[in-house]
Formats: sequence, structure tokens, C-alpha cells
Amino acid sequence: MKKKLKNFGIEVKSIIELLLKSSKKNTFFLIFTNIISGLMIPVEILIWKYFIDSVVVSISSKKIFMPVLILIIHFCVGIVDNLIIHMESYFEEMEVDYINKFLTGLTINKTSKLEMSYFDEKKNYDIIQKVNTESTQRLINILSMTMNFVRNFVTLVGIVSVLLLLNGWIIIFCLMISVPSALISYKMSKKQYKIFNSRIEDLRKITEIKKYSC
Repeated sequence: MKKKLKNFGIEVKSIIELLLKSSKKNTFFLIFTNIISGLMIPVEILIWKYFIDSVVVSISSKKIFMPVLILIIHFCVGIVDNLIIHMESYFEEMEVDYINKFLTGLTINKTSKLEMSYFDEKKNYDIIQKVNTESTQRLINILSMTMNFVRNFVTLVGIVSVLLLLNGWIIIFCLMISVPSALISYKMSKKQYKIFNSRIEDLRKITEIKKYSC
């Protein structure tokens, strides 16, 4: 378990370093928008809590000013949320381009320094093929995973804070529901990666056959 956590920490560190090397400014804005996006759900939960409380009070006082005001605030928060989502998508697309450009230059630089004998081994071709075929899609997946982690972590902290105001047992119930789903997703990802690795050589052969058949 300790080894897995250590490897996970190394992977996260490598991803962050890659993001920063590609574009520090864009990475900052991307992380910032994801943090704000993660805060939106706890904020909306809190707004609805105060709305329900204000409705209960307004029934007895017969004053609807506070419920209406909270609904207006909720509407404004929704607008901000939509704006953040669009900004987040924009910065994510830009980040993919920056990383793709950075890795392409890095790959070209590395391969240009290799000896010709390196290309005699088919496994080395497989490595290069994996870089070429996986780079864009894997970048998108890794970037999405990292940003989802940031956003979900912020959301989790925010929701836990809100739920603590209501009932601590709700947190335990939510955790019990989420753990099986997380384990299944993790196992499926590992299996998918193993299948792809086992087929990489065949995929390279198919690509070459298609080139000559055209």
C-alpha cells in the first residue's frame, strides 16, 4: 500500500512538472478554474440550505424578500459556473496543445540522437509507435484525470465541510457508496492498459500493412 501511494505521488509530481514545463501561465489558469469549478457544488448546496431555512422563516413571517434574494444569488452563481466551465474547457484545450508541442519536440530531439542500431530491435519500434499513437489521446486522458482530481478534491473538501454542518453520518454513507465505484474504475483502467500493451505490436503491423496496401 505504501509503495502504491509512493508511485502515485511520483506520477502526480511528474504530471505537474510536465504541465509546468509546457506552459506555466496556462497551467496556473487551468488549475485555478478547476478549483473554482470544484467550489461551485458546495456553494450551491450551501445556497439551497439557506434557501430552505429562509422559506421556513418566511412562512411564519410572511416575508419573501430573503428567499427571493437567495434565488437571485443562485442564478448569479449558475452564470458564473457556466462561465468557469467554458474557461476551463478553453484552458484545457490550450494545455493539450502546449503539452503536445513540448512532447513532440522532446521526442524528435531524443530520436535524432539515437544510433541506427537502436531501430534494429522491434520493441524499440513499439515504443516509438506508442509515443506516436498514444501521445494526443493519452495527454487528454492524463490532463482530464489530473484536473478531475483537483476539482473533485476541492468539491470533496467543500461538501464535507457543508455536511459537517448538517450530519456527520452522511459523510460515512457517501464514502461507503463511492469506494466500490472507485475500485471498479481503477481495475478497469489497469486491464485496459494491459490489453493495449499486448496489442501494440499487432497495431504497428496493421498500420504498416495499410500503408503498403494503399
